[in-house]
Formats: sequence, structure tokens, C-alpha cells
Amino acid sequence: MLGYFNTEIRCRYHNRIFRRWFGLKSDQIDGHFLKEFSNEEFFSEIQNNIDEILAGKTIHNERILKSMKGFPYIFTEQYLPHIDNKGKTIGFYTLHTPRAQEKNRTPLKPNKDEKKIQPKLIQTNEIPTNNDIKLQQNSQPSTSKSEITAARIAQAIDGEEFNLYCQKIIPIKSLDTSSSHYEILIRMHEEENNLMPPGSFLPLVDQFKMMPKLDRWIINHIVQWLSIHPKANTVFHLNLARDTLKDLTFPNFIHDQLQKTKVPGSRLCFEIEVSDAEDNTIDTYIFTQKIHELGCLISLCSFSDNQEILNLQSKMKVDYLKIDGSIVCNILRDEEDLAKIRTIHQLAQEINVKTIAELVETDDIIAKLQEIGVNYAQGFGIAKPHPFNELDTAV
Repeated sequence: MLGYFNTEIRCRYHNRIFRRWFGLKSDQIDGHFLKEFSNEEFFSEIQNNIDEILAGKTIHNERILKSMKGFPYIFTEQYLPHIDNKGKTIGFYTLHTPRAQEKNRTPLKPNKDEKKIQPKLIQTNEIPTNNDIKLQQNSQPSTSKSEITAARIAQAIDGEEFNLYCQKIIPIKSLDTSSSHYEILIRMHEEENNLMPPGSFLPLVDQFKMMPKLDRWIINHIVQWLSIHPKANTVFHLNLARDTLKDLTFPNFIHDQLQKTKVPGSRLCFEIEVSDAEDNTIDTYIFTQKIHELGCLISLCSFSDNQEILNLQSKMKVDYLKIDGSIVCNILRDEEDLAKIRTIHQLAQEINVKTIAELVETDDIIAKLQEIGVNYAQGFGIAKPHPFNELDTAV
């Protein structure tokens, strides 16, 4: 859950998970003061630490927060100040990472005396509305800085300043192990070196309309790996950006990559967000039609509403439905979310589409999903993401 706020605690950026936690739309968050849209429990911790944050300290904490439905979740949270080139704090990031609920576990209390880590973000204006973002390139004091512009992002892609990760997706309906499934994730080297909060570079790539270029970089690496390991019966699930979905030349790029390497298209499964498919119905239809002609697979992600299946399936053919983790993690304590998953899976069966449950964290949830008949599961309860270059070539 990633957010960015100015010194007045007015929201200047948030990601999808942040929005879903509060159950709000973008225009109810963007530009608003945190206190206007969050509850007292969430706001008070930031308010209590705001003086230290604005003084340039990074706050680390772990605590339990309750969802909109009142369910408790353990979060590790970080508040990272954003420093300009004059040493002045001009904003801060909020990072909340959910942990699996563990029995007999209590949240850690913040230790204000603990040595804090100073982030190395350097910027001249608020993000992500301009091209003036700057960041320090190493952990030592330096006068050498590099502007993060479209050219900087292009340089990072061409210079391979990214690391690929993968997270396993396992079959739970049966013992079918005919192929291994992994979702591909990506991080920037500057995140690895704690120069940027995890995930924060993607809004910049998106802002500069560079996602199709980044997606091509990812595809190239995955296809090359598959060509080197032809006996690895592996399907890689690749997140597709909205701008890439609208790029009419992208299917041709995939075709050329597959033809050049002789890799079967069935080894690639492209994941499309439901919201992107609904907002770009024609582009999605054209893309999925062309991609299926290449033998590739399609997964529609973040399903939480039964009607979405009927609306989208009537317009395009898909192979997988990925059920939104926000309802998967609640199925043991929320009858409404449990009923949603049962209905989604039932409708998917009727149209011969396989289901994947994401954010699966415990054995009890896996057992319940098996009972329902969900085909696949993904989450920290299954396997944590690990570097792609450590992938077992025997899979």
C-alpha cells in the first residue's frame, strides 16, 4: 500500500491497494487531506510521528489495522521523508505491507530511540505531476545526480537497471503438475539499494508513457530464458500495462520474439486488470484476439464482482480469472466474500475458464479454496517472490 503526501499531509499519489483499503475512488483521495478520507486509527499514527518525519527521520513500525469490514491485519509500515537538494523535507511516502495473520503474534511497538535510515530521495517538486524528479545515485554524499525523465527511464531500461522476480502459482484443485506457473514481478536497482520505496518507480514509468518499452524489456528476457531452457515446462504470467494494451504494435513484437526463438506462445500468459479491460474494451478485444492467434494465454485479474465475468467474457476469450486478494483473505471470516468466490468460480467453470486465488496466506485458506474447487493459488502462504535468476531450471 503506497501513498505520497506533501508536508500538509495532502495526498499527491496513491496506488490501487491504497485506494481499495479505504474503499474509495481516486478522486476521493487525490488532492485530499489524509484526515478527510481515512479513519482515526490510520491517521493518528502519522500525526503522532509527523514532526519526526518532517525532521527527516524514517519511521519503521508494525501494528494491527482493521479493514473497512472490521477485520484485523498485521502491517509493517514505513514513513519515508522526501528530501530536496537543500536538505528540506518536502513530502513523505507511506508504505504499508500486509503480513499473514499469525497465532499468538502481537504487533511490535515502535522504538523511537532506534537508529533511523535516511532515504536518499532528492526532488525539486511534488510527485508524480512533473518531470523534475531527481534522486541520488549512491548511498554516499554526492553532487552527481540524475534527473528521472522519460530519457532517464529509457536509459534505465536500455541499461538493464531492473531486476526480475517471480512468484510461484500452484494447482490446488488437483495434483496436476504438468506445468509450473510463475508470475513475473520487477524492481528497479535503485529500490534494491533503498534509494526509492519499493514500487514507487512504476508510477514514473507510467507517467512518461514508457510502460510499453518496459514491457518489451520484460518479454524479451522471459522469451530468451525459455529459448535457453526448452525443456522447462513453465508458464510465465506477465502483467500488462494499460498503455501496452493500447499499443497496436505490441502483438507484432510478441510474434517476432516467438518466431525468432521458436518458443511456444502457450508459455506466456498475459495478465490484464479488470479495470483496464472495462475502460479499454475495444483495445482489449483486439489484443486478446491477436494474442490468442499466437497461442498465448490471457488472465483477467482482480475479479471481485460476479457481473464482471459475464460482461467481459461476452466480449473476449480468456483462459484464467484471478480472484482479487482482498476477498480471498477474508473467506474464513466473511460469508459475503466466501459466497462471491463460490459464485465467481462456478461461473468460470460454466465458461471453461480456470480460477486463480491471489493473496493466499494460510493453510486454512488453501483448504477452503480446495473445498470450493478453485484451480490455482498464489501468495505468501504458497511461496514468496524470489529473484528470477534463481529459478530452478528443472521446473
